[in-house]
Amino acid sequence: MGDEWHTLSAKKTLLRLKSSEDGLSENEAKARLEHYGPNELVEKGGVSPFRVLLNQFKGIMILILFFAAFVSAVLGEFIDSLFIVAIIILNAVLGFVQEYRAERALEALKKLTTPQAQVIRDGVNKEVLARELVVGDIIVLDEGKKIPADARLIRASSLRIDESMLTGESTATQKQIAPLKSGIPSTDMTNRVFMGTLVTAGNALAVVTETGMGTSMGKITELVQSAQTQPTLLQIRLDKLAKILALFVVLISAFTFVLGMLSGQDLVEMFLVTVSLAVSAVPEGLPAIITVTLALGVQRMARKDALVRRLPAVESLGSANIICTDKTGTLTKNQMTVREYAFAHTSPISVTGLGYEPKGEFFSKKNVVSAKNPLLREALISGVLCNNSSLQTVDHSWDILGDHTEGALLVAARKAGISHEKLKEDYTFFKEFPFTSERKRMSIVFKTKNKYRAYVKGAPELLLDQCVYYYDGKQRKKLTKKERDRILTQAGTMADRALRVLLLARNDVTKNVNEKSAETNLTFIALVGMIDPPREEVKESIMRARNAGIRTIMITGDHANTARAIAKEVGLVEGDVVAITGSELDIMHDDELMRRIEKVSVFARVSPEHKVRILQILMRDENNFVAMTGDGVNDAPAIKSSHIGISMGLRGTDVAKESSDIILLDDNYATIVSAVEEGRNIYENITKFVRFLLSVNFSELFLVGIAAIAGFPLPLLALQILWLNIVTDGLPALALGVDTFHEDVMKRPPRKPKEGMIHRMLFYALVGGIFAFGTELLVFLLHLENIDLARTMVFSVAVVFELAFVFSSRTLTKSMFRGLFKNWYLLLAVLFSFALQLFAIYTGFMNSLLSTVPLSLMHWVEVFAIAISGVIIVDVIKVLVYHVIKKDV
Repeated sequence: MGDEWHTLSAKKTLLRLKSSEDGLSENEAKARLEHYGPNELVEKGGVSPFRVLLNQFKGIMILILFFAAFVSAVLGEFIDSLFIVAIIILNAVLGFVQEYRAERALEALKKLTTPQAQVIRDGVNKEVLARELVVGDIIVLDEGKKIPADARLIRASSLRIDESMLTGESTATQKQIAPLKSGIPSTDMTNRVFMGTLVTAGNALAVVTETGMGTSMGKITELVQSAQTQPTLLQIRLDKLAKILALFVVLISAFTFVLGMLSGQDLVEMFLVTVSLAVSAVPEGLPAIITVTLALGVQRMARKDALVRRLPAVESLGSANIICTDKTGTLTKNQMTVREYAFAHTSPISVTGLGYEPKGEFFSKKNVVSAKNPLLREALISGVLCNNSSLQTVDHSWDILGDHTEGALLVAARKAGISHEKLKEDYTFFKEFPFTSERKRMSIVFKTKNKYRAYVKGAPELLLDQCVYYYDGKQRKKLTKKERDRILTQAGTMADRALRVLLLARNDVTKNVNEKSAETNLTFIALVGMIDPPREEVKESIMRARNAGIRTIMITGDHANTARAIAKEVGLVEGDVVAITGSELDIMHDDELMRRIEKVSVFARVSPEHKVRILQILMRDENNFVAMTGDGVNDAPAIKSSHIGISMGLRGTDVAKESSDIILLDDNYATIVSAVEEGRNIYENITKFVRFLLSVNFSELFLVGIAAIAGFPLPLLALQILWLNIVTDGLPALALGVDTFHEDVMKRPPRKPKEGMIHRMLFYALVGGIFAFGTELLVFLLHLENIDLARTMVFSVAVVFELAFVFSSRTLTKSMFRGLFKNWYLLLAVLFSFALQLFAIYTGFMNSLLSTVPLSLMHWVEVFAIAISGVIIVDVIKVLVYHVIKKDV
């Protein structure tokens, strides 16, 4: 039967499950528990800390560094080898600390299950552990309780369930017990309840139909566990860069070895030189610098309320060209808000203010309406009295206890200074006729001033027929066809704007009032329209994202009309808003969906499976890099399957947070855009120091290779090369990681996923490397007669060239002198690195370690003249190429 329990009557369901309203016997429950297993979510393939740590040592760049460390040890350069191993360990520790909690979504799912459940067994109401529930158990549901398993309702009184964590709907679902037709989505199964959802009003009895992994929550668990975490673009690009670098080093090294052999070099010596050449070409500091730069980015993003859980995700968000976002709680506040009151004979009154904070004003045709307006005041009082919820403050913020729709009425009244506490002085509760899905109305009778008055609210299409009079602010008048038509037109207009519409009415009754007398011959007071409003900053943020080449797609479980209205209000699309529903997706072929998804940006009434399918279609296009945001359990599989997953920190469920790469601590869509900008800035900085390090490493590669071919002694020793790569290069490169010299990053389109790390930098790196090589070779040849002095001069020219070249590496389009003093970290790093170079040359210990000799003042004049001239020439070529040829270099 499975998902078809909703098609059976309550009686047939009990028969099918071999149960009754008296529940199972304890013996039968025990037998079923042994047969079917406990009502809990089963973990499959949990991730151990050891596996997380092991993952830090994967990747081509890490393998290259391991090879370099091994070769250095074989050659006897143990200090070199230890330095490289230390870098690998530092990189692994930093990555492990950030990623240790990345695979704990299942534990969060377990937290969402209810530890205790109230059941009827052997006709006795008792509490048992939720894990001991079995199919056929009768569970008792009351306001405020979480549902412990999936179940079919057999009795229900005014039952409303908050299912937003599963469906994305912003309003509680009214439940009933009548059978439903086959083939409807779970979001429309109003006679069923589902594990993990919350009872907001009413009470019920239900028979358990599924437990554990068979529940809707269990199916989502399987989706989360089967979803593959996507590698970030930075990981992909670094891996590609490492492969290109490895291939380049192998080819150049092999070419050098062959040329050396053809020129008559000794075989063993040439082999050692070739291996040294390969080691020198590896930018040992690159992984560590990238890791530290990302860690600093994590701290900056945390200050902007974006918590990053995986280091590479810091940069990846900047690559996104599509953001798939949930509606409820992400684009909207997830707080129902009254927008408008409409009356029988006067203009509507609009209400300002968003969410549950009781701040706002009332307007009619742009004119402020006083809170003392008798018609408005009567409408507000009706909403407060015909109400079972309460407005309260929790930790200095306003919240609703009970149904959010009723809560919206309380907030609207509080904006006019009207509260239930104040009304108690004049109104004493007498009797209630509760809301049911069949009646679609509720009424509460109060005693006031020696008379009885019923306040009624419900569906306009049903209650209006019971209205005989209307209130004009002073007295009641006969409701004519003209006023009736006006009310119906206003209700339709409000519904077209995706407002949820209720009718408020009252009735003077006697002490012997019953349901029929309370809800007939009514006096119409007002229509009230409410909606879960968009966040104030969302519209501007969506526009900013669009200007940055990012498309926003809404994927929600809410109704299509509501989704379209919110999409239009926040400017999600231009022109008419087209929405595709979950039922349409069910009959739509993937090819058709792929064709339509280019133009459709709103998906409504979708299930978790639909969300994953939409993502898979979007990700099928290799030019797309997709971010998925959400806050509910229903969002978790899609969040984890996306290229970059984003969850909400305030209202987000634990499973959504644990499935994500980034958590928005303020649930603010604008924070996503800020995080995108930060991600783009981080990538800009990464490319700066990558092209810087590649350029200077090319120079060492060329220099060692040419010297080997020409039969010269090595211009640089292995430890000198390591000093350059780690100590002297590393600090300026690290300072580039916090550079602020960015050129309109949010006015450019996102980078293409296929675009490699060296895209638009290869020409620049080659030119920089050639000129660095030229300056080093020149000074080497000028002092070749004294090999120690020659190596020290080459060593110093390399340092000065690199320390000057780092300023040119900040931008591919402008002179190195633009924004020279914007990055004080870089200036300090350059000065400190030069101080280290002086330490390496003028101390006896470092002279012995690095084979250096002290330089005279004239030597330094020569070093600076040659090195700075080379850098300026490179910078001029860069600017000319960009501005004259109009080509990014």
